[in-house]
Amino acid sequence: MFPTYKYNPLISVITVVYNDESHIEDTIKSIINQTYKNIEYIIIDGKSTDNTNAIINKYINFIKRYISEKDQGIYDAMNKGIKIANGEWIIFMNSGDKFYSETILSELHKFLFSGYQLIYGKVEICYASGLHYIKNTKSLKKLKYGMPFCHQSLLIDAPLMKKHRYKLDDTHSSIFNFIVDCYLERCKFYDSGLIVSSYRAHGVSDTNRVMILKSWQKIAQKLNHSTGRINKWHINIYYWYVILLAKLKHKIKLFLPKQLTMLIIKFIK
Repeated sequence: MFPTYKYNPLISVITVVYNDESHIEDTIKSIINQTYKNIEYIIIDGKSTDNTNAIINKYINFIKRYISEKDQGIYDAMNKGIKIANGEWIIFMNSGDKFYSETILSELHKFLFSGYQLIYGKVEICYASGLHYIKNTKSLKKLKYGMPFCHQSLLIDAPLMKKHRYKLDDTHSSIFNFIVDCYLERCKFYDSGLIVSSYRAHGVSDTNRVMILKSWQKIAQKLNHSTGRINKWHINIYYWYVILLAKLKHKIKLFLPKQLTMLIIKFIK
């Protein structure tokens, strides 16, 4: 279905980091050890005050662009990376996250000539407790229910990414907003079926999780307004349910041992 070409498009891999000396090195190694070599590696640091910059400088010869300065948050930093990226494709691998294997970009290579603009795959979710599992992608038909794939498992056509950027005022769901806008513009998505990234669960607070879901609920209504085929109340009822579920997870965390908590949370995801 997808022919293999000798030409290797330049892929811009962007890492955003701030004060993450414990994990930045693993992220860097997963990128510079890729068997696919036509990579432009960009690191945007928010002026870290710990040992992050010293670790980055150990690998400076592998880094094409390195900026360390104050920013207005993660989306501002990501937009800086987008602005200076020269690649034909862009993928974010932020500090603490890794490519699933050293060969994954080489495996994705054959899809880069398909005419698709957003190529995505599965993700491995890793918890500090040692629990990990593979999270499958969801059908775009279920986009109204939230992100159908992990951002770290998404290769984006660079002109498309530069056109949109991320909204700085949308602190909880700028990525989801970008995906919905691309869908409404009839951009071409493709599910590679591959496990692309390994995502370290950062322990997003339960309060933030609820805020994210509420933001997704508002964005999902754009699908309703655009097509006129999605029932507004159906969307609202779904999000009320998952917000209630998020609050239930919080209660579980408060009263049960950590290992048992993680197993229950995995079951009810």
